[in-house]
Amino acid sequence: MFNISNLFYSKKYRSLDIFKDVIGYEDIKDLLCIALESEHSISILLSGNPGNGKSTFLKCIEEQYNKCSVFFDCTLMSKAGLRDFLIENSKIKILLLDEISRLRKTDQEILLNLLHDGRIIDIHSGGQRKEIKFNSLKVFATCNDIEKIIPPLRDRFDEYLLPEYTYEQFKDICSQIIRNSDINLKIKMANSVWNQLGSNKIRDVVNMSKYVKSYSDISKYISIKEKYKIAYNPRKLKM
Repeated sequence: MFNISNLFYSKKYRSLDIFKDVIGYEDIKDLLCIALESEHSISILLSGNPGNGKSTFLKCIEEQYNKCSVFFDCTLMSKAGLRDFLIENSKIKILLLDEISRLRKTDQEILLNLLHDGRIIDIHSGGQRKEIKFNSLKVFATCNDIEKIIPPLRDRFDEYLLPEYTYEQFKDICSQIIRNSDINLKIKMANSVWNQLGSNKIRDVVNMSKYVKSYSDISKYISIKEKYKIAYNPRKLKM
């Protein structure tokens, strides 16, 4: 597989340390490490279907760079909006935005201005305008539905569409994160979620693992989930 880090210096990046909780996407890990160590302002958008590790990338960066980064879940946007959030965190060097397609249009326009020249305008109650400058700001964002992002904002990002996990990757991730010493039981849980529930979401296996202690528990859990699931047609995933 082509490794994007070959385009740059033959320097050993710390992707294995920073992104140890992410399975696969080795070239994306290298790219993000290069971006994090760059002296330039960089904006990267990771898109793709739910469950492919996008948010985990952001959480890993937050953990490694906790003193100069801030994580913002755009699905929990308050009435105050993005402008107030940025004003409160004006000293940051790394902005992590999870699900930016959930931002209101006005907040997307604020983000657009920020990515354009690294500035936002703070308007006080008296009508006074104060310009806040973010120097060498790096923005890492994720989204599931890229069509909900206004086109000018998309143009400001370096975009990467992450493919869905294969079954083998899905199984490996589940084996690592589920707290159970029985490896065969963990594989059975992953297999049941993938095939019987038609889901490739890691969180679905994590949820199952909270109830399952034995093989018979898996059958009981699957049967309840299928009986009371929200009406939709889950697709069967290929192994």
